[in-house]
Amino acid sequence: KKLAAGARNIVLDVKVGSGAFMKTADDARALAEKMVEIGRRCGRRVTALLTNMDAPLGSAIGNAVETTEAIRVLRGEVRGDIRTLSVRLAAEMASLALDIPPETAQTRAEAALDSGAASAKLRDWIASQGGDVRVLDDPDRLPRSAQTRAVCAPADGYVTRIDAGQLGRASVHLGAGRTVKDAPVDPGAGIVLAHTVGDPVRRGDVLCRLYTSRLGALDDAAAACASAFTLGGRQPAARPLVIDVLRG
Repeated sequence: KKLAAGARNIVLDVKVGSGAFMKTADDARALAEKMVEIGRRCGRRVTALLTNMDAPLGSAIGNAVETTEAIRVLRGEVRGDIRTLSVRLAAEMASLALDIPPETAQTRAEAALDSGAASAKLRDWIASQGGDVRVLDDPDRLPRSAQTRAVCAPADGYVTRIDAGQLGRASVHLGAGRTVKDAPVDPGAGIVLAHTVGDPVRRGDVLCRLYTSRLGALDDAAAACASAFTLGGRQPAARPLVIDVLRG
């Protein structure tokens, strides 16, 4: 019964910002409203969250590095925006599927992370599909490309902006994504951020580290990543992670 109920409910994460398909909140809201209406006409209950994608949600961009970060979130080792939004989305889905208030669902989602139940369920999923569950205890078993480069802060200050779109394009250049459908993807390529928006940095501090197996890719990608970070003299005001919520 619960599975059938879940199939009738949909939660959408509609991104807004430099790293998203929709660059403005107005455009994202228009898209979300249409998707919620499509769901309603198909007999589905749909909730759409407009969420901020001006800066990367977590610290990893790429296949293996993002998987590692997800494992660490489930193990309770990572907080910040990536955990906050993951819990919020899980709570919205549980609220719809179980017919409970969103606040109650959020409490349950937090408890599943803190108790280890969420991590244990991932272990069950991997095992049932014949995967290597040892990676959950040792994420370093995942591939990591050998060529690496650190991008460092050119001056003291605060990180006032990180252009998520620029970093995304750099990660594709490193081999973590595709420019055409059939292009190969390097699972060990990517970018790992050492700082996020609002962090204080000193000149020479590592802002991010790049990984690739492509010869000659590091120079251009490192330049792109360096230009993605903006430093300033004042700590920027915090921006809301969830911009709006549309419920059908």
